[in-house]
Amino acid sequence: MTGKAARGYHTLDSLVSFVDIGDIVTIKSSDQPQFDVFGDFAASFHSDDLKATPDSQNLVVRALWAMARRFDQSPNVSISLEKLLPLGGGIGGGSSDAAAVIWGLLKYWDLPVDIDPLMPLMRDLGADVPVCFQTQSIRMRGIGDVFDAAPNIPEVPIVLAWPGRPCATQDVFMGFDGDFQDIIALPPRFEDFAHMIDFLSQQGNALYDAAICAVPVIENVMAALKAQPGCALARMSGSGSTCFGLFEHESMAHDAAAEMQSSNPDWWVRAGVLRDMQRY
Repeated sequence: MTGKAARGYHTLDSLVSFVDIGDIVTIKSSDQPQFDVFGDFAASFHSDDLKATPDSQNLVVRALWAMARRFDQSPNVSISLEKLLPLGGGIGGGSSDAAAVIWGLLKYWDLPVDIDPLMPLMRDLGADVPVCFQTQSIRMRGIGDVFDAAPNIPEVPIVLAWPGRPCATQDVFMGFDGDFQDIIALPPRFEDFAHMIDFLSQQGNALYDAAICAVPVIENVMAALKAQPGCALARMSGSGSTCFGLFEHESMAHDAAAEMQSSNPDWWVRAGVLRDMQRY
C-alpha cells in the first residue's frame, strides 16, 4: 500500500502471478443470452446472480453485455461457469471469470486483441479485471490500472488454503491503519527459486493485519502453511482470506495440501503450480 487516491481508493504496489487452479468458463452459441453456474461453489450464488439480463450484478454476465455493447455484437451466447474457486477469497476468482469471458468473446466474435478500447470497459467491471486479463506475471500499481513488467516468475509449486470464511475487500481496506510504503525496487530477474524466495521473504502484505481483524482464522491458515515441511514462503493473497505457500518440489506441495485438508476438513485446500496462463 503506497497511498490514498480519489473516491476512497488506495494505491498499490503488487506483484501478480497466476496459478493453474481456477474456474472454467465455456461460451457457446445460443438463440438468446443464457448463463448457468455449477461446480463446488455454485451454491454461493444468489438466484438473482444467475440472470442473463443487462441488470445482472454478476461479473460474467456484466462482461458479456459490456462487450456486446462496446463492439456492437449480439449477446446471444450461452455462458457456463464451473465455479471451483471460493467467493470472497482474495484470489481474483470473479475478476478472472470476467476476464476469461472477454478473452472468449474476442475469439468467438473474431475481434482483434487491442487492450486500449478494453481498458475503460474492464475498469468499469472491477478494479482487478484489467490485471486478470493480462494472464502473465506483472507488477500492478496505482489503483490496479498501472502495469509494469515483472521479473521472470519461475514455475513454482504452490498450495492455496481458504478457511471457509470470505473476507470483504471493502472492510479490509477500511480497516487498514498501517503506514504507507515506498515503491519497491524489483530485481530485473530472479536467478532461481532461492533468489525469488529471498526477495519475497523481505516483502509482506500490508493488508494482513486488517484482514485478520475481519477474519481471525486467517492466522490459523498461515500457521498451518508455515508448519508444512518444505514451505519456503507463506503469505496472504490480496485482501484475504486465502493464503498461499510456495514449495520447491511438487511432491512437497501435494503432501502439504493433503495434510492440511485432512486436519481441517472445513477448509478449501488445493495444490498447483504458479505459472503464466496460455493466451490464444
